[in-house]
Amino acid sequence: MPFPVLEGQSIGILPPGVDERGKPHVARQYSIASPRNGERPGYNNLSLTVKRVTVDYGGQPVRGVCSNYLCDLKKGDTVKVIGPFGASFLMPNHPRSNIVMICTGTGSAPMRAMTEYRRRLRGKFEGGKLMLFFGARTQKELPYFGPLMNLPRDFIDVNFAFSRAPDSPKRYVQDLMRERAADLAALLKDGDSFVYVCGLKSMEEGVLAALRDVATQAGVQWEELAGRLKREGRLHRRLTENDLLLGHGAGPIIVLTSVLPALLGQRCLSWKPPVCPRKGRSSYPSRCAMRATGLRAPNSWSRKSTRASCCGR
Repeated sequence: MPFPVLEGQSIGILPPGVDERGKPHVARQYSIASPRNGERPGYNNLSLTVKRVTVDYGGQPVRGVCSNYLCDLKKGDTVKVIGPFGASFLMPNHPRSNIVMICTGTGSAPMRAMTEYRRRLRGKFEGGKLMLFFGARTQKELPYFGPLMNLPRDFIDVNFAFSRAPDSPKRYVQDLMRERAADLAALLKDGDSFVYVCGLKSMEEGVLAALRDVATQAGVQWEELAGRLKREGRLHRRLTENDLLLGHGAGPIIVLTSVLPALLGQRCLSWKPPVCPRKGRSSYPSRCAMRATGLRAPNSWSRKSTRASCCGR
């Protein structure tokens, strides 16, 4: 049985060792950066984008427990994993749906997963539009999305904003959103469009203000539009106040592969293919089915052992 994850979900990593109180380290949660069929399809694996933490808020040296553990993994190392978690930040299953992605730093992880899954469907279905706004400090932080520049413009509309680029003015995702107001407004007014925002909490005010300006410029009342998007489950936000958790910076893409897929499925005692409440039968992976599993409840946690297949690239 494959590792049961969907784009937009996350897993918890249990780093080895104990904390200063002698207690086992608590799990650190990471968004999954690969599509539901894995970084490499058919090999029961998933990937994470990880920012190695080496300094604290004041610039003092500090060693992030889990980020350094993950970044130092060697091929074949065993990693303890719990999850998956998340039943709301999920991409639409309908291939004709439009997806607007707004993110910064390693907040790009779920967007990377969604984009890659839609890319793998390309040619099989008539796909909807993808529009990405990615904010970073410099171009050195592009390993997450750099390869997307090679994808056709009619597949994904990529917009990069760099706030610390040498000899260039500061630019943020909200600046690009206003510059692309006409195209963005057309997607916002489309009933098949979904909007995802992932990054630091500090970006929320600027992004929402830009969305309001874009809507107003198009003659649309933003409060009314935002309310409809929320009611219909088409506006999703995943924001954190801790930049040491989310990070601005290029870290490795780490791929985790299970040791024995069949055994792994048996050990995942709390998980079974979910039943769709509307159709009454197993329908994994579907949006409504994942909502039915109650993945956020503590008793839905499961521990699994995986092996690292590569570290950084």
